[in-house]
Amino acid sequence: MQTMQVKNRRTLILATAGHVDHGKTSLIRLLTGVETDTLAEEKARGLTIVPGFAYLESDNNDFVLGFVDVPGHHSFVSNMISGVGSVEGCVIAVAADDGIMPQTREHIEILDLLNIKLAVVVITKVDRVDSARIKEVTYQIENLLGTTGLKNSGTFLVSCITKQGIVELRQHLNNLFKKHNKKLGSDTERKNSRFLVDRSFVIKGLGTVVTGSVISGIIKKDDNLALSNSDKIIKIRGIRLDSIDISQAHINQRAALLVNVHHTDIKRGDYLFAAKNKGLQHLDRFDASLTMSKFNTLNIGTNHQYHLYLGASHRIARVRHLGANLYQISYNEPLSIHHGDRLILRDPSATKTLAGGRVIDISVPRRNRASPQRLKVLGINQLNDADALRGLINEEPTGLHVKKFVENRNLTLLGFKSLVRQALAPPNSFTTIEDKNLGEFLLDREKYDDYKTWVEERIAQHHKENPSENGLKITSLSTNFPVKFTVSFWSNLISKIASEGSIQITSGLIKITGHETIRNPALLKFDQTIKPLLLKSQKIPPRTREVAEALKMPLGSIESIMKECEKEKELIRVAKNRHYLPTALSKIAESTIEIASRNPETGFSVIQFRDHTGIGRNLCVEILEYFDSIGFTKRTENQRAILNPEKIRFKTEQC
Repeated sequence: MQTMQVKNRRTLILATAGHVDHGKTSLIRLLTGVETDTLAEEKARGLTIVPGFAYLESDNNDFVLGFVDVPGHHSFVSNMISGVGSVEGCVIAVAADDGIMPQTREHIEILDLLNIKLAVVVITKVDRVDSARIKEVTYQIENLLGTTGLKNSGTFLVSCITKQGIVELRQHLNNLFKKHNKKLGSDTERKNSRFLVDRSFVIKGLGTVVTGSVISGIIKKDDNLALSNSDKIIKIRGIRLDSIDISQAHINQRAALLVNVHHTDIKRGDYLFAAKNKGLQHLDRFDASLTMSKFNTLNIGTNHQYHLYLGASHRIARVRHLGANLYQISYNEPLSIHHGDRLILRDPSATKTLAGGRVIDISVPRRNRASPQRLKVLGINQLNDADALRGLINEEPTGLHVKKFVENRNLTLLGFKSLVRQALAPPNSFTTIEDKNLGEFLLDREKYDDYKTWVEERIAQHHKENPSENGLKITSLSTNFPVKFTVSFWSNLISKIASEGSIQITSGLIKITGHETIRNPALLKFDQTIKPLLLKSQKIPPRTREVAEALKMPLGSIESIMKECEKEKELIRVAKNRHYLPTALSKIAESTIEIASRNPETGFSVIQFRDHTGIGRNLCVEILEYFDSIGFTKRTENQRAILNPEKIRFKTEQC
């Protein structure tokens, strides 16, 4: 067995498919020299029970064809599905004497539902029949494949006894790899590493070995990877492709990994993946696009349990139809999944295949899961990475949620940046908005400009209606905005607009740049007449009628001015005929807090408040009743306590 380090070789993984005893295992043995039935029970019964694996070197040793020999017996269809979950193509074996059989149809149905289009048809046991029978079986196969994505597959006539057709088949498989080589590994640099485990066992003298397929990225020797559904971090001590030790395994390669944990800690269906994505292993639902079986017409019911096969995993799941071809799938035992993972659904008895498809989105919202907006988003998520990126930026009110997109698509940070450069036209097709809790959003520039225009127009309108005010509160602006954003997103959106110079933010108020306040005529009159009078007697201001008499002005005029001042927060009305300057009332509030602190258990009475402040009893009652009304104090019989110290401060700040 070779142990030297060699350059990495690409792999094309093909699964066998077909009815039991149609020669799949014999065909693989003849092509590769490897016996894939390794279990004692498989040898005793003469049939494949679990997927077996073998490799075929290319003519120039440039690449390797990996074969997954799956069971053909109906009792082991679940094992068959786990074997084809991560392959790129298939070899469909049909015995010339039997022709199309039940598992032939079922396997082809599953391959079609998994959207596997790369196929080679091998009619085996041709030495047992005449040319007329071969022609008949060929016609049967063409008819069966004609309604699937496997149509136009090359057909080869083979005999494992006479070795007829083996050379031609091997040459075709070599050419098949060359033809599809460019399609393989295109996401190597863009995606995080994922390895799907299909076996775990012990090799004496080495330790635990797991075999499986690299679903995305690159697995390197000495990598530390997370194990799905576990807290363990696993070190890759070595990598082997067939009988060759290699330093790294790429996407679409089958490999054996030497790892540093007990073999019982890892099972078929587990994933090894980039440790930074560890939090994504505990997913219990996802949204998927499904294609219904052409052979079974059973409807998928909301309250039924179905068999879900995803990767090499098997779960009992519930399915909810969202609309069109979109479904939500939930299950009890978590899975590690990402966008694009292929799946199969079978009926509650696991005897009939109902549907197949792909994971669309792993970020399932808590509410409005089937709303028109959500269905639009899911429709966009069915597209490839670049088109989905463009679509979500345009469709979502907040733009593209970077963290969710990256996690769903299993992208590296560099991969995402590369995708943005590829998908979005420079230089100003989007802008970035940060949310301190949710992370970064990419917002379509036209949508951002619409938001910016709305904000500027709203502030300008406020200036027009309130010329004496410095600006508008951010919260007041967001309340009327047609889209509801988080506080952080809204704040940063406003900050972004302000950074471009059209608006300014000062002390929590927003104004159009260059806006100058115009003093309300009523406030000018107040400054000249009423305010000096109130400043002289801040603690005990005169009643409204007394103000009118002192100024020798009509009572109606004074009331009109004071009403305007209330609106502008220049005055606080504590009773029908009594107004305070905010600063004066704030000082009384501070005195109230002081007297309350002396009697924390019993509170204070009106008399105590009167004696402490030096204000007459009747006015004390008016002040305290006002404090009660705004939630600053609370009255219990004849005593009062401070209820919320911030209430009076908030009110006076507004003033």
